[in-house]
Amino acid sequence: MKSLHYIIKYFLFFAVSSYCYDAMPIEEIDKKCKKIMLQSLPLEDTPSTTETKNLNQCISQNYYYGIGQSIDYERARKCAYIELKKSDLDIYRIQGAQILMMIYGNGYQVKKNIPLAKKFACQIDSAPAEKESRLTHLSQIEKTQNKIDICDDITSGLMMGVCTHLWDEIKSQDSTKEFKKLIGKWNNNQKNAYEKLNVIFNAFVNSHLSNEIDLSGSNRTALQIEEKSQLINHFQSSFLQFENKKFPLFSDNDFIQIDKKLNMVYSKIMKLKDPGYGTINRKGIKLTELNWIKYRDEFVKFATINYPKIKSAAWKAWLTQERISQLEQIYDQLNDKS
Repeated sequence: MKSLHYIIKYFLFFAVSSYCYDAMPIEEIDKKCKKIMLQSLPLEDTPSTTETKNLNQCISQNYYYGIGQSIDYERARKCAYIELKKSDLDIYRIQGAQILMMIYGNGYQVKKNIPLAKKFACQIDSAPAEKESRLTHLSQIEKTQNKIDICDDITSGLMMGVCTHLWDEIKSQDSTKEFKKLIGKWNNNQKNAYEKLNVIFNAFVNSHLSNEIDLSGSNRTALQIEEKSQLINHFQSSFLQFENKKFPLFSDNDFIQIDKKLNMVYSKIMKLKDPGYGTINRKGIKLTELNWIKYRDEFVKFATINYPKIKSAAWKAWLTQERISQLEQIYDQLNDKS
């Protein structure tokens, strides 16, 4: 799987290089797709009435990529056919025509069928350059063993975000499984405390993503997804470390000093003028800071139940250090723009 940094590099390269070649006019792509769409569907590959009913809530992406279950291309195909008829799909998932293009383009548990793969490529709602690139890609692999993935030919910020989200889901599966096993060992009191903490943690994360990430660029979705993935992975992996007796080692005095630094960095940000461009501003940072304080305090409550031998100052110092790191990055961004 490609990393976010690779895909951003690819995306920027494509954006620049697209000016340097004669792309097929939109009318030509539409004309080409109109002809391709005449390709008939193989009814034997579509789900039966009973299967349609039983698989109505299935997610083709999860079966295709093995997210939360084993890879099952046959089920992915049938789920994707069902998704073709739905209008309320999650735009941040790979689904429907996208999955079917890959199934037939790669010949996964069906006979490889490039003309049919092209039919589904034409059905995908995408920019003309992306559609053209995908059709060309399919032609190139027709007589080879090479494979195609929907994320190979992306040109939009939205699809960059979709693919980043997908790769993060695949990458984080093992740690998520471990974390769920850990929660399963907790008693009801611990689980209830965690549920409260998780709600407040997610409120802080959502506030941070909305108010402290610059959403003015075309790659905003990818940036949000990467940041969210990092925060959640760190949140979950921290508990796994605590279960192995790897606790934060801070004294009461350490927390006093760290808290002073937090207040100093926060004050510096509040003294800056809001930049004339970008989406980060002091009002949003203030709101997120309040959400972070709620998260910090709830975490301490939870930790007191789960790890009663560790002082609250140690938890506060640990959490505050992480918040300082976020605020310092925000300060550098805003200071550069002022």
